[in-house]
Amino acid sequence: AAPPPADKMTTLPSEDARGQGFQEGKGVQESFGEGEEDASELGEGGEFGTVAQRDAYLLLRALCKLSLKEIADDCTADSVPYRSKLLALELLHSITKSSGLAFYHIDKFIYAIRHYLFPSVIANSMSVFFPIVETALDIFEILFLRIELRSLLKLEVESIFQTVIFRFLDSPTAGAMRRKRVLLLLSRAAADPQTLADLFVNYDCDVEAINIFEKTL
Repeated sequence: AAPPPADKMTTLPSEDARGQGFQEGKGVQESFGEGEEDASELGEGGEFGTVAQRDAYLLLRALCKLSLKEIADDCTADSVPYRSKLLALELLHSITKSSGLAFYHIDKFIYAIRHYLFPSVIANSMSVFFPIVETALDIFEILFLRIELRSLLKLEVESIFQTVIFRFLDSPTAGAMRRKRVLLLLSRAAADPQTLADLFVNYDCDVEAINIFEKTL
C-alpha cells in the first residue's frame, strides 16, 4: 500500500523526547504535537477533566478517522487497507463496549460520538464487505441500547434507522446476512419495553421524525 501524503504523516519524537514528555505529565496531544485543525476541534464540546480523558478523546478520534478511509471494492481480506479499517472498527467496538460512565456523560465524548463515531458507523454500515458492516452495526447496537444516550443522540439514531436499517430491510439486493444482522438488532431492542417506549415517544410522537416504533413492529 502506498504511504499517506507527507503532510498527513505523524513524525514520532525520539525516545528521550517521548520519555521526557510523559514524565512531565504531558499527554498524547502535547507529546506528538497539535496542528491548527486539532486545536480548533479540541475546543468543541466543553473541557477535559484530566489528561487521560484528552488522550482517550484523541485516540477515539484517530480510530474513527482511520475507519473512514476508503478502500477499493475489489481489495482482498489480506490487504493492508482492509485490515486497517476492520482493526480500527474492532477497537472502536471494544471502546464502546468497555467504557465507563465518563464516556457517556462528558460533553467532549458526546461530541466525539456525534461527529466522529456515528459518521463512521453509517459509512461502514454501507460497505460491500460484511465483516465491516457487522462490526459497524455492533457498535451502533451498543450505543443505541444505552438508555442515557437516546435523548442526546436522537437525530443520529434516526439517521441510521432511515439510511441503514430500514434500507436493508426494504432493499431486495441487501443480502440475507445484512437483513439477518438488522433483524437481530431489532429483536434485541424489542425485548426491552423501555426501548420500545422511548422509540414511540421520541419518534412516532414527533411529527417531524420517522415512525421508527411503527416500522420496527
